[in-house]
Amino acid sequence: KIETMDPQQYLTSSYYERWMQACIQACMDAGVLTADDLEARMSVLRDHPGAASPRAEDPERLDSWQSRIRAPRSIRRESNRQPQFAVGDAVRARNIHPVGHTRLPRYVRGQPGVITRFYGFHDVQDHLLPPGTDAPPEPVYAVRFEAQTLWGNAAESNGALYIDMWERYLEPAPEMRGES
Repeated sequence: KIETMDPQQYLTSSYYERWMQACIQACMDAGVLTADDLEARMSVLRDHPGAASPRAEDPERLDSWQSRIRAPRSIRRESNRQPQFAVGDAVRARNIHPVGHTRLPRYVRGQPGVITRFYGFHDVQDHLLPPGTDAPPEPVYAVRFEAQTLWGNAAESNGALYIDMWERYLEPAPEMRGES
């Protein structure tokens, strides 16, 4: 996951370096690649930059890997807890400033919105945990933000932005009337 990268590494890496790191970590988490495998290959590349890629064919490992990737999995998770919000509820995006990566856009922090859809419970993608540790799933909602609230009178009067947000990013906004 890109979210698990060290913030300094994230900020100094290119788009492709970030995704390469995410793919490497996903392969390690899935048991397809080990740190020793990676270091061995990097050592060969450091010593022989123009060397051809080695071919190692292990049909059993390939079948195992392909079945993990191709197995249908729902992104929804089960939970016994009740969501805090319902469609039509007035909310405010929390004004938080985490040290690492977050999927809460800065331009909505502290801004009021309205819940327009509940998607169910899902894994929190920016929750930093050690590999192999599962975070409890959280409710995810579609939240409507009025364009003029976000960008002032320069925005169209009838414009709106919908953002899918985990519950951890939201708080009740009782001063606002729910409109959708």
